[in-house]
Amino acid sequence: MSDPVPRPFDRLRDLLRTQLAVESLAVSAEARQYWFGENAAAYAEIDVRRGDDFVVAVVRGTWPDDDFIVGVWHHHAPEVWVVDTVDLTVTRVLRDGTGDVLGTAHTLSSPQLPGVSIPVASLFTSS
Repeated sequence: MSDPVPRPFDRLRDLLRTQLAVESLAVSAEARQYWFGENAAAYAEIDVRRGDDFVVAVVRGTWPDDDFIVGVWHHHAPEVWVVDTVDLTVTRVLRDGTGDVLGTAHTLSSPQLPGVSIPVASLFTSS
């Protein structure tokens, strides 16, 4: 059986690319493992960067269960989105630990990403 999980990330990547209003921001083409030195690494399904600087990292997981991963990313990105493909939520976690759990009735947006407004339900629908 094929893994049904990547589809929400493909949709999110496409939506980010089409909605980003700031030319200086770039959306990664694929998921990637990043190495931040000999003893530090983090995997992102999607990342948004301004030049060499991470702006938002998107990871697969559950919040707060995957707080370690979020903590690693917060050393490099001010905002992390945790996509839970079981509970159908996206949690925005800011570097200061605050954030929002967004269900399918909510819209995902961020001051870090001007012009982005993504209905969470659109990530998890089958069409």
